[in-house]
Amino acid sequence: MRVMEGSEDELSDVDSATFPDETMTPESDMLSLPSSLAVGEIRRQSLHSIAIVEAELRRAQINDSLHGLRLALGEKAMSFRADVRNANSQRTSQRAWATVHKRDSDARKHRNIYNHARAALIRLDCFPDFLSTLHDITEQDMKMSGDLTEENRYGQRSDTMAWFWRLDNGLSDVDQLSPRMKECKFLVLSFISCSCRHLYAVYRISWLRAKARYTRWKEEHLLVRHEMRWTVSWFEHHRNMWQRRYEEIDDEASADGLRCYALKQAHLWENLRHHSRDTFNVSLPDVDKI
Repeated sequence: MRVMEGSEDELSDVDSATFPDETMTPESDMLSLPSSLAVGEIRRQSLHSIAIVEAELRRAQINDSLHGLRLALGEKAMSFRADVRNANSQRTSQRAWATVHKRDSDARKHRNIYNHARAALIRLDCFPDFLSTLHDITEQDMKMSGDLTEENRYGQRSDTMAWFWRLDNGLSDVDQLSPRMKECKFLVLSFISCSCRHLYAVYRISWLRAKARYTRWKEEHLLVRHEMRWTVSWFEHHRNMWQRRYEEIDDEASADGLRCYALKQAHLWENLRHHSRDTFNVSLPDVDKI
């Protein structure tokens, strides 16, 4: 026992001499993760299990950064609409713009975290299905949502939200009452934080705009189908009209010329009718059923 106690004392002396308390700062030390290794080192050193653990962490980091990015952009848009527009003095205007710039800085920080985590996940070569849903975040994607800032602007018919706004991330769960699927669930907004209200407002406004666009397209599709039939009927009407004129010609002096012209016009409208019917028949098989 004395030998063992002496050995423990000597080991403690060595540890305290070799690793003094001032140099042991594990919270500031950098860990070499598998994603930082060269290509092929994970397989050569049998670090696949550790790589899977890091991949799980990177996936969670990507989801958190995208969620933070959406929050920051939503708050930026709401700050621009509520604070910048309603500023009535230089001081309030400067404060409002400072808030907008702060939200923009937060959004860019989350984008940098996303880019770093995505690059690490690509190097790990894990979760290919999850990676296929991720894309680059461009400067165009970082702009504020025009649905909140300029609701009456021109050219919004073809606007679409950035790809990371369309990721599900569990928001369509029945328990969470996704506002993207339910038009007027304002009760949900009273149970969530102020920052999340901005995020849900973006989703709700974008969903309502998409619903209105779908309704317009549905109406336009119905009108186009009727217009196809009307076009064929219009050509047929002119063909019948010139056919009747051909049959009603009674001027013997100029009968040949009038009949020739009437037949020419009737043939012209008949060709237009056949051409339109054959063209529309691709999209509307029952075009002849008028």
